[in-house]
Amino acid sequence: MQSKVRRNNALSLLLLLLPYVTTGFLLSDAYINIIMEYHENARKSVEPRAADMQMLVYDAELERLAWKWAQRCVYEHPDDNWSDYKDYGQNLAYVTLRDPLEALYMTLVMWWQEKIGYNIEDDSCTLDY
Repeated sequence: MQSKVRRNNALSLLLLLLPYVTTGFLLSDAYINIIMEYHENARKSVEPRAADMQMLVYDAELERLAWKWAQRCVYEHPDDNWSDYKDYGQNLAYVTLRDPLEALYMTLVMWWQEKIGYNIEDDSCTLDY
């Protein structure tokens, strides 16, 4: 189960990268480190605190799946017919900023702001875009 949670989180991060993948922007180790650090810091600040928060690990297979999905250029989640994605959650986002670092930061901030609409009591989200 812990591995699945880590993979869900990693795929969420990777799908945040859709704008970069679809425009041919290749992520350097520096960008990957920014994403991983931001995500780890965000996860550490959740309330209530997680009982057993596992370290997030970048996964090349999940990167491949995210790239494959991004190549479709469709802004939607995979349905049940896409068996490669059935075990993973996703976050989709896009921004139209020209500066890659600014776009990356904006995408990460938008991802983190989704917590505003989340209700832990009934596991629902009321955030509407």
